[in-house]
Order: sequence, then C-alpha cells, then structure tokens
Amino acid sequence: MKTDKIQNTILVVEDDAIVASQLQRTLHKMDYATVGPVATGEEAVKIALRELPDCILMDIKLKGELSGIETADLIHNEADLPVIYLTAYADQETIERSKDSHTYGFLTKPVRDKELGAMIETAIYKSSTDRSLKHLNQLLLAIRGIDKLIIQESIPEKLLAETCNILVNSKDYIAACVCNELDPKSNRISASEIFKQSYNGEIDKSIYNKKIIDLINKNLPANRPTVLRDDEASDLFDKIFSSHKIKNPSAAICPIQYRNKFYGYLIILSDNIYSFDNVETELLSTLGEDVAFALNSIAVEKERILAEVALSESEAYFKSLLHSMHEDIIVIDRDYNVIDINESAIKRSGRSVNEIIGKKCHHITHNSDVPCCDNGAECALRNVFEQGDSKLVRHIHKNKSGVAAYVDVLFSPLKDEYGRVTKVIESIHDVTDLLSTQQALSTSEERIKQIADNIDIVLFTLTSDENGEKLKYVSPAFNRVWGVEGKKVINDTSIWLDSIYPKDRKKLLEAIQIAKSDKAYSGKLEYRIVRPDGSTRWVSSSIKNANSSFDAQVNIIGIAEDITERILTENKLKRSEQGYKNLFDNAHDPIIIFEPERGIILNSNLRACETFGYDKLELIGKSFFDLCSDVNFVTDKVGSATDNKDVETFELDAVKKDKSSIFFETNFSVTDYLGQRAIISINRDITLRKHTENELRILSEIVKQSPASVLLTDTENIIEYANPRYTELTGYDYEEIAGKKSAKIKPINNQNADVVWDKVKKGNVWRGEVISVNKNNVPYWASLSLSPIKNKNGNIVRYLSIEQDITQQKELEIELKLALTKANSINVFRTHLLGNLNHEIRTPMNSIIGFSQIMLEESEDKNVVEMSNKIIKSSYRLLNTLNSIIELSDLESERIKVNYTDINLSHFVRYLDYTYKTTASEKGLSLEIEIAREDIIVSSDEKLLEQIFKNLLDNAIKYTEKGSIKIIADESVDDEDRKFCIIKIKDTGIGIPQKNLNVIFDAFRQISEGVTRRYEGTGLGLTIAQKMTRLLNGKLEVESMEGSGSTFSILLPLPFAPIIPEKIEESIQLVTESKSSEAGKVPHLLIVEDYLMNVDIMRYFLNDIAKMDHANNYEETLTAISKASYDIILMDINLKDSIGGIELMKEIRKIEAYSKTPIIAITGYTSSMDQDTFMKEGFTGFLAKPFNQKQLRNIILQNFH
Repeated sequence: MKTDKIQNTILVVEDDAIVASQLQRTLHKMDYATVGPVATGEEAVKIALRELPDCILMDIKLKGELSGIETADLIHNEADLPVIYLTAYADQETIERSKDSHTYGFLTKPVRDKELGAMIETAIYKSSTDRSLKHLNQLLLAIRGIDKLIIQESIPEKLLAETCNILVNSKDYIAACVCNELDPKSNRISASEIFKQSYNGEIDKSIYNKKIIDLINKNLPANRPTVLRDDEASDLFDKIFSSHKIKNPSAAICPIQYRNKFYGYLIILSDNIYSFDNVETELLSTLGEDVAFALNSIAVEKERILAEVALSESEAYFKSLLHSMHEDIIVIDRDYNVIDINESAIKRSGRSVNEIIGKKCHHITHNSDVPCCDNGAECALRNVFEQGDSKLVRHIHKNKSGVAAYVDVLFSPLKDEYGRVTKVIESIHDVTDLLSTQQALSTSEERIKQIADNIDIVLFTLTSDENGEKLKYVSPAFNRVWGVEGKKVINDTSIWLDSIYPKDRKKLLEAIQIAKSDKAYSGKLEYRIVRPDGSTRWVSSSIKNANSSFDAQVNIIGIAEDITERILTENKLKRSEQGYKNLFDNAHDPIIIFEPERGIILNSNLRACETFGYDKLELIGKSFFDLCSDVNFVTDKVGSATDNKDVETFELDAVKKDKSSIFFETNFSVTDYLGQRAIISINRDITLRKHTENELRILSEIVKQSPASVLLTDTENIIEYANPRYTELTGYDYEEIAGKKSAKIKPINNQNADVVWDKVKKGNVWRGEVISVNKNNVPYWASLSLSPIKNKNGNIVRYLSIEQDITQQKELEIELKLALTKANSINVFRTHLLGNLNHEIRTPMNSIIGFSQIMLEESEDKNVVEMSNKIIKSSYRLLNTLNSIIELSDLESERIKVNYTDINLSHFVRYLDYTYKTTASEKGLSLEIEIAREDIIVSSDEKLLEQIFKNLLDNAIKYTEKGSIKIIADESVDDEDRKFCIIKIKDTGIGIPQKNLNVIFDAFRQISEGVTRRYEGTGLGLTIAQKMTRLLNGKLEVESMEGSGSTFSILLPLPFAPIIPEKIEESIQLVTESKSSEAGKVPHLLIVEDYLMNVDIMRYFLNDIAKMDHANNYEETLTAISKASYDIILMDINLKDSIGGIELMKEIRKIEAYSKTPIIAITGYTSSMDQDTFMKEGFTGFLAKPFNQKQLRNIILQNFH
C-alpha cells in the first residue's frame, strides 16, 4: 500500500492493447502514474484491491466472463474506488447500466486528452469527498450515542465498555478498547459484529497484562492522538489477533485525560485505508476528553458522597468528645466572639449556652467589657490569630464576683485551607488549688441566633415547542437564586438558558425533551449557573411532565434549589474534623478511650502516648487495665461509670512503658465511640506534685545535713532559720540567734557591707570570699553566697545566706602560688641553660663537621674517607638529638610562635618528595606521592609543618627495611560539615604493636627500648610532631599493625572561604651561583667570628666565589668597615671579650653606607623564637650552626645583589 504518493495512480482496464497503450502514454503526459493495463475483469479486481489506485479507467466490454460494469461492482463492494467507464457503445441502455454501478464518469472512444484529464480530476476529488463525509457521519452518530451514555451512566467500567461497543457498531471500525495504563489487566477489546463473523482466530489475551507503549514500543504523547499505519499498524494487529486477513490495517490511539489526571488510551482499529484523517482524529481526541471528564465526574461525586457521610460521623464524634472533656474548652472566632463551649465549661459557668455563645471572650474570662489590649495588657489571643502558632500562657481570670483565679490557657489555632487562622480553641486549666468550683460568669448580652424560616426554592413552569422553550411562571425566589428579576426571564427565556453552563444546558434541554414525550417522567439533575455579578452557583432541578394539571399550553413543571452550600459541605466538614482532631490531640491532659468490659484501648491523644511512653499503634489495642497498678480499684470505678453512677475525680497510680510510676487525677465518663459504648478517661498528671511533696521532705533533710552553713532571714535580716552546720561553724546555739539581726551575729569584715547588701536588695545574687569570726572571735575564711528569695509577683520576701568554710583551701592556694613561682624560676633557668648549651655545642660542632667534609672531599685514603663519614654522621646524630631537646623545650615553654601563611598542599608534598627521594633511594625504598587535587590551600606555619613531616618521614625511612613509602594528600569533611585537609605518610615497615600505640607519643619512648633496642634515636620525634600539630589546631592520628606497616595522618582545618590558588609552579628551586645579577663580580665578605676554626671552615667553603676579611671583636670590625666596602657581613651572635653580635649589628647600621648592607646572623641559638628575634632586630638573614658548604654558599648568593 502506498501512502506518500507524489503522483495519482490510474488503473487502466482495456482489452484492446493499442487503445491501452495509447491511454498510458496520454496519462504519463498528464503526470499520472499507471497500473496495468489489464484485459480481463477477474485480473482487474485482483490488482485494484491490491494496489488501490486513485482512479480506474474501465472498458465496459472486456474479455472473459466479467463485463466492465460487473467488475466495477465487485471492486466497489470491497473498496470505494472511483470508476470512469470507456466504451465505443454510447447507447442509452449502457449509460443507464453504468449509472447504477456507482460510476464517476462516462467517456466514449476515442477519448480526447482534455476530457480525460478533467474527468479523472473530478472523479478523484468527488470520491475523496464522499468517503470523508461517510466516515464523519458515521463517527458523529457514534459520538452522539456516547454523549447520551456519558449523561446516564455512573459506573466507569460500563461506561468504557459501552463506549467501545458504540464505536465499533456505528462505524466501519474493526475493534476498539480502552487501555488502562495504571491497570493493564482491566483492558478488554470490543470487536464489530462484521469482524466477528469474518474472523476465525483468537485475541491474544497476553495483551491484557501489557501497557500500550509496551505493545508498540513507542512513546505516546499525552496531549494528542497518535495514528499508526503501515508496518507499525500491522505489528500491533499481529500482537492482538492470532491470525487475520486484514489488508490495510490502521489504528488511532487517543489519550483519555482530564486536566492532569490520566486514565489511559482509547484505541480504535480499522481496515479502511482512508480512516483517521485530520478531522476524524480531532473528533476522536475530543471524545477522549469527554470520556475522561465523565470518569472524573463519577469519581468526584462518589468521593463527595462518601466524604459527607464520614465527615458527618466524625464531627458528631468529636462534638461528643468536646462536651465530655473535664477540662474547660472555649472556641473563639476572629472577632473574639465565643462560638462554642463544652459541657464542663458550661457547668462551671452556671449559664446556658445561649447566655455564652456570641459574647466577647474578655467578657467571659476577665469579667470586663473592655478588651485586654485596650487595658494595656498583652493579648495572647491576638498573637495566635496573627502568628498562627499555639501558645500556653498563665492568666488571671475573674469570676462574676471579681475573685481572681490563676489558670493555664492553651491557645490552639484552627486554620482554613488557605492557612488562615479562623478560630482559636482555649483549653483552660484551673491551677488555683484554693478554688473548688467556678462561680457563675458575669451577665453577658443574650445573643439570639436567627435561623432562616424558609428555603430559597424556585418554582417554574415552561412550554416547549418547535420554537424552543418558553418560561411561563417563576416564583419570587428566582431573583434570590439567579440574581435576575422573574419578569425579565418570562419576557426573554434566553436569559435563563444563557445563564446555564453550555454542557449543563445540553443535559437540561435533553431532560426537558424526555419529559415532554413521557408523561410518567420525573427527572432530577444538577447544573451550574452564572449570575449577572459573575458569581457561579450550583442548582439542583427536578422536572416532570405536567400531565393535565395545568393549562394545555404548559408542558413542564419544575423546581430549582440553590445547592451551592451543599457542594461546599465537604470542605466545611474537613475543616470541622481537623478542628476537633486538634482539640483532641492538643489537649493539655492525656485522654484515653477504651471499651469497659476488657479495657481495650480504642483511641488516645498524643499527650497520652507521650506520657505513657508508647507509640500510638502500641497503645491502641492494649488493655487500659494493664496501665493501672491497682486493677481491682479501677475495675470498680469503670463499673460505676457504666452503671450511670457519678464517678468523682480520683487519684490513679499508673505504670508507664518503662515500668516507672506516674500519678493522675482521673475522670471517667461514658460515651458512644464509632457505634459502641466506651469510657473516656481524662487524666491530669499530678506526678510532679507528688514528687514535689516528696522532694520537699528530702530537701528539708538535705538542708539539715548540708556541709554548708544555711541561714534564712526576713527582709529586715531577722534570723528565721539556721541549719545545724551553721551552729557548728559559728559556735552559736539556735536559741541564741533566733529573732536577732544576722549582721550583729556575723558581720562581714573584709567587704563593704553596705555595697554588698545594696546589690542583694536590688534582686541580685552576691558571691564572694569573706573573713568571718565565730562566737569566740576566731577568724576564718568563708565562701559566702547571699541570695534574695522572691514570691510569684517578683517581690523579695526573704534572704538566703549559704557559707562554706574555705580556710584550708586558702592556705593551700598560698602554698600553690609559692610552688608555681618556684617552678617558673626553674623553667626560665632551664631555658637559658639549654640555649647556652645549644650554642656551645653547635659552635665547635660547626668546625668538626666542616673539617670532616674537607677531609672527605680532598682525601683519597679510603680509611680517612670512612672515618670522615662516621664523624659527620655521628655529629649530625648529636645535632638531631640537641635539636629535638631544644624543640621539645620550646614547645613545653610555649615559646614557639605560629606564623600562618597560605600553603599550596600539592607544592608542599612535591617539596617533601624532592627532599626525601634520595634518602629513601639510598636505603632501597621507593617514595611515591598521591595528590587528590592541585588547588588545596591550607593556612598554616610552613616551618612547623616541614618539621612535623621531617620527623614522620625520618621515622618511616628508619623503620622500613623494604618496600615503599607513600605521601597522600586529600581533603575531607567531618560529621559537622567542617572541611579539613589530610596528609598521610604510609610505609611498609615493621609496624607498631597494638599495646604500644598508647605510648609512642610519650617523650623518650621507642618500640624497642633498653639494651635490646634495635634503632637509634632519642624517642622525641613523634612527641614533637604531635605537639606541633596541636599547636597548628590539627590532629595527628596513627593506624598500624605489627609487621604490616604504619600510616600517620595529619589533619589540618581548611579556611571557610575558598582561596584561589596561584598558578602552579615548580615548588623546588635550587639556588645556584648564576643568581648573581652581575656576572663575574666577586662578593667582598667580612666574617665577624671569634672561633677561628669556624673562620677557616668558611674561608674554605667560599674561597672560589668570594673575597673575605676577618674580624674578632667590636674594635676590629669597626676598623675593617671604615677601611673597606663590604657586600655582606657574616656576624656571630655570641662574641667573647666584646659586645654581643646584636649590639654590634646595630652599631654598623648607624653608618649610612651599611644601613642596607646584608648582615647574616650566624649562631647556635636555633629556636624559632630566637630566629624571629634576630630578624626583628635588623638582621637580613639567619644561618644556624653547624652548617654545610651548600647552605653557606646559598645564603651568600641569595643576599648578593
């Protein structure tokens, strides 16, 4: 089958070969495509039904058994194809026969070209138009039947099934079904009777469990129909029908969707090639929308009816609950009017409901005609209406006599569907133990609630004839319902009809037509109207045939009732249910509803669940008696309640889920709960009161036995009470001091008593240490606390004095201060001792290492070389030990200052890799790095960080015999979303036993210790690393297993604000001799050093790059700089027989020529504090002893400009 034809196709049926050939040439010139020619009728039928040409040129006289007219009849029975007859016999009989066979034209041979072209175009156009009209008329007839079905049918399954039946039996469709995408099992196919008779196969029932998109493997749009043809349609037919002979399958898939609610697809199957053009598809799309609207309306109506019933029962239940609660409940609207009140509140007020309802809340609760806010008081109720939050406040309510009562009032807001507070529920709990009952509330204005004594129902009569409908009479209520005067609609009935929604109007007119023809008809329908003011109202109408009750011209009588309020009932009921549910759930006291025979709990509020410690699902179904300590006692109370006896409030000893006890004041009342008799138990928790009474007894004993002296006086400081400790401490008997002023018994000696008591009398607490005296005038130190005791109004009614003897504590403090002073002196001495020791060792060590390096470089004797290496190694070991001791001392003395800078973590790790790769390689270990990100920036002290990792990497290399060491850098986030960077040193060394993990950070400790230890070192490396890490606000963590290596992790906090990293550059840059800005120029140096061996070492190290002079002391230095101009001065800090290096540097700086000359401090004082001191004093650089040749040459080249 061809669908996208560029040319119209013509089938030539002619038994004369010459004529057929001539016709084909002519058709080709006219830009037609041809099929054939064929010479017999049998062959023509076969090709026509296979190729389906746009037009057939049929010779009337053909070879074979069939004539052209008979052949055209056979073709027309299967397909609507236009036929133009060709004949040389143009007699009248032939022409009449051709007309009866649905001909589209008649041409006599020979055929003129223009006539032939015009006839073909006319036939093709007329055939297409006829087919479209036929299809559309059939479809419109089906849609009309479905619209009637939609109005009448209220069962969704029947509606869908009958819709499919109407479609397939009203039009030439093969089958139709509704595919429910949410429940494919409900899919059923309706086939036409014609197809059922011709189809012998079966429908594949597996499609009932599949979605349509799974059958066609294609996504379908939800807003427009989808048409399948050719291979897509054939594939769908093959999946539905086990075997079929359908030649031209096509399918339309129309979505059934109303607004955003999607029900499925209406699927129509056809074997007509001309099915599903644009107009037909649009009609099917509208049909899908109508069906979806009908399904939605059915569901909405069903939900509404069920909701009205359920919500009505719920409202009755919560009303019963409200009025059975033993706590006072008042409901107040936004105008502060009381609109509801429970039985407890009514009973307590002594008034009828009509005397309370409608009155202002302040009139009922405060006995005032003026609102609280107008009296200058803060109105909690107003805050609840404005803010929408519950609020619990303490109020003073006044009864009719003006007697005040303290009450706790819980304000609970009730909100509408827009979140606006429309009412507030006041739960009032009388907290005044002295009042047993409430007196009658003050007289309030009587509010008479007027209820409408009639219902606005419209009566009307109308006639209906060929000219339409005409209203004859409308009752006066029409104006109130429609907002239009009755006279106007009687004069112009179109005003009435136009006010009805178009779709609803159609339903009403159809009902009127039925009523006209059926005298027994009595129908009821609901429809919407639009009033002149633009508002929409719902109306329910009943109509019936007038029979002979009225004038012969009157056909219909009816009534119309405004049911807008009924439609809104559901929303109102929902809000009502929510209000009473809030009242139940937010009640101040635990409430439990249970059946009386076995005590099975039917419902409880949230307060009950919280109080007893159960989830609501746990509590419901449990026996109320299981919650009670004395079951027999409670059973008797339940029996009395069910016998309609008055059960007074009683105390209940209950048991919580955790088996702890809880005490209630309980009230039982009988109610009807969901159709069965039940007990409402309202329980007021008095556990706190019980415990308070017990605690008061215990507190009294505590005060009596307190180790502190307790004295209670009135506002004039007259003693009312003193505990035994007071008499023991002061030596007075209670009888001696009772009724006397405390100041006369115990004056405050070392404080200004007037200032102290002035503070206390202002309501403040005074605490301090005082010197008191006892009865025998013996002084003692005491910690004294003076506190005012206030009543509920905030007025001071007593003073409390608590005194503790601290004489021994004061004596101990004096001893501790003396010890601390002595310790500080020792610490200062130790610091100076270590500094001097450091300098005195480093100065000769510089010469030892220097000369050993010279021997190592210049000697060819292997023994000398080996000995030099050992000397250097031993010297550095001694220096490392010295450095560790100095660093530990600085850390413990808190002398190290942290200099924070931004450090690029990737650069720092690469620096570590460069520094230690050679050391690791010399031991046969590989050093690897792993950097997660290049832009991690940490704010830290670079020198301290380098020292930490020097200690960790030295340990990793020392304790790893084979394998590798890895440095890993990354960032992470802790449980509190704080970012930090993490650097790990992971080795494959000997590991650490679990028992030693707690001691490795202790000073001077190692894994192997004593005479059996295998590794060198002081045991200070990890101690220093941990202290430095803490100094940087970081953490040092370790993970290790003996024999499997160790992982040490440094965690440092990252800045809150991101730092944009600078361009990544090579972090390691060696200082070379080419740095000199003046190629070929040799720096002139002055070495100020009184230790000549160090001078010789420096001369040897620098003899090829610099010219050098030497000075021993102050005088020689000043003489030298006056005679020569030096580029750099190397200054020893600790000069003997002269002023120190710092003072000498300052003298040199006074000379203008040397104000900016680089002066390098060379010293054995190596702590970070010492370095900072030297740089602040004015030195350009710093070089610690001992140093090697590379270090010395680098600092010279760095400072030579």
